[in-house]
Amino acid sequence: LGTHISPAVDGRLTTVLAKPLGKHELQNALDQAFEVAGKRRALCAPPEAEAQVLLLEDSSSDALLVRHALDTLGGFHVTHVERLGDAIELLHDKTFDTVLTDLTLPDARGLDAVLRIRDCAPDALLLVCSSVEDEALALRVLELGAQDFIVKASLNSDTLGRAIASPKSAAKVSGASLASLTATRSRACGTARLSPSDWIKP
Repeated sequence: LGTHISPAVDGRLTTVLAKPLGKHELQNALDQAFEVAGKRRALCAPPEAEAQVLLLEDSSSDALLVRHALDTLGGFHVTHVERLGDAIELLHDKTFDTVLTDLTLPDARGLDAVLRIRDCAPDALLLVCSSVEDEALALRVLELGAQDFIVKASLNSDTLGRAIASPKSAAKVSGASLASLTATRSRACGTARLSPSDWIKP
């Protein structure tokens, strides 16, 4: 009575059962078979592709902060460059799922980075990070096609995770006053006052 664990001759045989079978022996054999089958499926499954992130940041400390946040979230492969020119070359040669950029760079100032990145990568999720909490600037960045304006003081795995997980159509601002931003947009566009729900998907 009992079971005999046999070497897998062809990669499929796991257990040989001797008759008559007891309920306990059968249950053990089934448990073992399901465990082995699960391990084999895991080994044969293709590795999950990592999301490709292009980080454009000339500050080593800020770049490290972003990398740490993405490492905490997991599932991202980060390519880091410090100059807009290098980022543009990469965007011409490779597809990135997300682009994170600072506004102040050695070869770019103001909104130049946003304009050129959006032109080169119209389908990428574009996140702008800034050390300045400027609502007018944030509004302009969103109008130019960025999906989020993140104040660096509020940047962590939570804010970055929400920004990346949000739909591309839900442009928003992290770390800024939504009520004040809404009023700014209302005055600038000459339209009725918008509620925060018009900017951010719940």
